[in-house]
Amino acid sequence: MARTLKDMAAWAVSQPDAPPSVWARVRLQHLSAAATARSFPSVGAALGKMGGQGARDRLRVQAGLLGQLELDDHMIFGNPAAGVAAAWAAAEGHTVEEVLGATMVANEVAGRVAAALFFGPWHGQAMGTVHAVAAATAAGVLHGLDADQLAHALARAVDASSVGMSSGGAQPALFAGGLGKAGVIATPAVQGWDAMLQAQEGATGPLGIFDDGGGAIGGVSGVPLRAAFTGLGKAWFTETLAFKLHPGHAFAQVPVQAVHEILARHVRAADKRLRVDQVARIRVHATAPVVAWAERADAHPGVGPGVVANSIARMVGVAIVSHEAGLESFDATWLQANEEQIQEVAAKVEITHDWERSLDLLTHLVDVAAPLFAGLTLGELRVVGQQMGGGLAAPCMRTMLRLLRARPDRMLKRIKYSTGDLADARLDQWQPRYGAEVVLETIRGGAWPERRALPEGAPGWPWKDTITRVEGRWGEGAASLRCTEGSAGASSWVDALLA
Repeated sequence: MARTLKDMAAWAVSQPDAPPSVWARVRLQHLSAAATARSFPSVGAALGKMGGQGARDRLRVQAGLLGQLELDDHMIFGNPAAGVAAAWAAAEGHTVEEVLGATMVANEVAGRVAAALFFGPWHGQAMGTVHAVAAATAAGVLHGLDADQLAHALARAVDASSVGMSSGGAQPALFAGGLGKAGVIATPAVQGWDAMLQAQEGATGPLGIFDDGGGAIGGVSGVPLRAAFTGLGKAWFTETLAFKLHPGHAFAQVPVQAVHEILARHVRAADKRLRVDQVARIRVHATAPVVAWAERADAHPGVGPGVVANSIARMVGVAIVSHEAGLESFDATWLQANEEQIQEVAAKVEITHDWERSLDLLTHLVDVAAPLFAGLTLGELRVVGQQMGGGLAAPCMRTMLRLLRARPDRMLKRIKYSTGDLADARLDQWQPRYGAEVVLETIRGGAWPERRALPEGAPGWPWKDTITRVEGRWGEGAASLRCTEGSAGASSWVDALLA
């Protein structure tokens, strides 16, 4: 019986309330996204010339901007940036509180879709489908769709965006020579918007797409995690939001931030910058997802902004050559002019797997989200590993299997006897433990180590520091915009955010 989308849609339109911590993160989510969108005025102008000025076109432009240089914020599973862009596009006639509420339910619905497809080719992101669902949910709530209409909008959004997902879909676009994955977010976001408009006019969709074995969930994941759709209103994916403070993929954040600290320490110690010709080797010991992503990203040639934002080695090269990794260091002309030095440093970066850190990450994931994996067996996981073949998820799956065998007392038992209801999960305690140890060695025999457990701006990082850093990205007046009264008009608020 087709219940999954109906239940999620009914919850989304019920105006659910959430804990204060969730509302605080949604408010900061808008400010962080706006800081990213405002950072690329020339790109926004170019995208804007490609279409009209209606709500749909604004969605396409803003969703595209949020994907630039991998600056879109992310949750434990999936990136919900398209929901923010859709809420902005549909803000007219609504209050700030209504826009925040639509964003919150979009996070929760899209996060569950990503979690359900965790054992798929995109390692818990499900790419286009998550973006389409986020946009359809946020826009549908603000357009006043009823539960039945929103369920059909979600079904149509999933159906339109899941083509090619099992084989990686838009994978090459992540490493495009331009500024990043604009189309990877913008295209499915518009598909979600169109699905919402079509459902509003009475169009129907395949409501059983997440219930039938042959539908999207079965076609993409060999072992779909159906518990992901439980716990609505009790388990909050929004609590897991991590805010990007630097350009670059989520898995690249910690190593690059560690290098930044090393460079700052070198200046304090030597009273001058570290030169490229002084670097002998840079050793990075990191978790399995980080290593797997590095292998995939580093296989793509060149120093285009999109490539660099996904490559740990080349981002480290940029950091050392420019002594920064801010937006100005991702200018295509600057990158081309400094390609030789960037590649020289990148060739000295060695990324190796740290089993202890991977074990810590997996143990923590099971501790906070055991109900999601309820009933899974090693046999099922072996089948998934075989089905995945190559790509990012395969080496991570192999690592997971080895770690589960190493700690059956701690992890497999928790999974086996879990309730299967996310209401019993502890998502508010999630931390993206993509930690790393970085050791920069100089030609004179010096060694500069730096160990970090978490990305800056992620859950587990001091919340006050995260707020300060995000507000700093936006600029003067950020605090007042973040704290705008919920009863205020949303259109003027969005205009101020994006001004």
